[in-house]
Amino acid sequence: MSRHNLTPSNAFGAKGAQGGSARGLAPPREAQASPTSYTRFDVRPHRGMRREEAAHYLGVSPTKFDQLVADGRMPQPFRLDGCVLWDVRRLDAAIDLISNPDVTDGREIEL
Repeated sequence: MSRHNLTPSNAFGAKGAQGGSARGLAPPREAQASPTSYTRFDVRPHRGMRREEAAHYLGVSPTKFDQLVADGRMPQPFRLDGCVLWDVRRLDAAIDLISNPDVTDGREIEL
C-alpha cells in the first residue's frame, strides 16, 4: 500500500483502529493516521494573492495591510475578472523599499 493512498479506514491495517486489543487500545503511535500524514502542502505563494493571503504573507493583520495600502507603503491591487489580487513581486518590492531606508523613505512605491 502506498502512503499516498492512506485513508482513515485503511490507515491502521487489517486490525482496524482498535489495534487488535480486547481493551480497545489505540495502535502504536507510528501507525496512527492524521490528516497531515497524507496531505501535501504547496509552500510557494501564488503570484496573485487575495487580501487575507497578502496580509498573511507580510505577517500583518488584514486591517494593518489595508492601512499600508491606503498610505502608499503597499501597492494597489489589480483585478482579474472578479478577483481583487496583489502581485507577490510588487509586495516583495514594497517590503524591500520599506526595509532599506537608505534607498527611500518607504512612503511611496512606483512599480
